[in-house]
Amino acid sequence: GASPTFNYAIGDSNNYTPVALNFSGNTTTAGGLTVRANIGDHVAIATSGLDATKSVNKTWTLENDVLSGFGTYNVAFSYTNADIDSGSTPENYLVKLYDGVSWSTISTSGISTDISSTATGISTFGDFAIGEIDASLGINNSNSNSYSLFPNPTSDGILFIKDFNSSDMSVEIYDLLGKRVFTSIKNIDKVDIRHVNSGMYIAKIKTENGIKFQKIIFKNN
Repeated sequence: GASPTFNYAIGDSNNYTPVALNFSGNTTTAGGLTVRANIGDHVAIATSGLDATKSVNKTWTLENDVLSGFGTYNVAFSYTNADIDSGSTPENYLVKLYDGVSWSTISTSGISTDISSTATGISTFGDFAIGEIDASLGINNSNSNSYSLFPNPTSDGILFIKDFNSSDMSVEIYDLLGKRVFTSIKNIDKVDIRHVNSGMYIAKIKTENGIKFQKIIFKNN
């Protein structure tokens, strides 16, 4: 059919946590799509780039049976506050897809919350996991003691920079797919990302002392 949608009525005796899925195009071959929720972290989460201590303790498996011709699809995953790790920040969550060999980062719509995340523009199937970036990858939530990038989160897409050491500084902002959305000249005092969608971004700050990475949250009101 044309842009078919389906609401998978997944839940248990305590909570209803459905999975809503819709396709962007028309299906050309009839088939089936099975969605299963799995309790606990993914068995391969150690290779996902997600922090197993700051994640949703549930994964989802989407299995396609010959369905084709639909283009891409969006899927809204729901869970409960009890499913997420204490101390994690849902607005920092990423959605990752595991195809049985490797992980990829999936685009999201809006800001993830403590009960739902929506992944968009997906063309393949497999296992989905949700959580924060593993801090051991060198991406820090906190500001460096040599500079300040604020406010974070930002609601208007403007961030200000204060360099405490008066050193040369350049800033680049990337989305979670690795696309650069902002690049600066030396010694700027402001970052403008009003042209991008709400979500999480990675700031790459280069100074004479080296390179730092920082997560940036943009909440477009």
